[in-house]
Amino acid sequence: MNIQDIKLTAEAKNELRAIVNEEIDHPMTDDEVEDMGMRLLRFFFILETPGPETAGIQPNEQEQKALGFINSELKQGRSPTVRGIAKASGFRSSRTGHRLLKSLIAKGWVGRKW
Repeated sequence: MNIQDIKLTAEAKNELRAIVNEEIDHPMTDDEVEDMGMRLLRFFFILETPGPETAGIQPNEQEQKALGFINSELKQGRSPTVRGIAKASGFRSSRTGHRLLKSLIAKGWVGRKW
């Protein structure tokens, strides 16, 4: 995913406006809300983007199974579940599925859409 492809939805703008109004009690224009939201998205995009320390790392067996499951679900138009990720990787615990998904995101192999 490229940062230029990310846009704020109307719902995100409204939520950001509500947070700003609650926290600093200062009304903002639509342009100010858009600018602040895009700055926040760029900041978190940078934090989420894998660095050179993960370049060239190959997924282990469980990660390969999880990536295969995620890919299969997405191709069929379904959202992959954490429980499904765990099961496909040979685990029974959804907690392990969460940990595996977090690892895949940290390595930059999967991402979440806002």
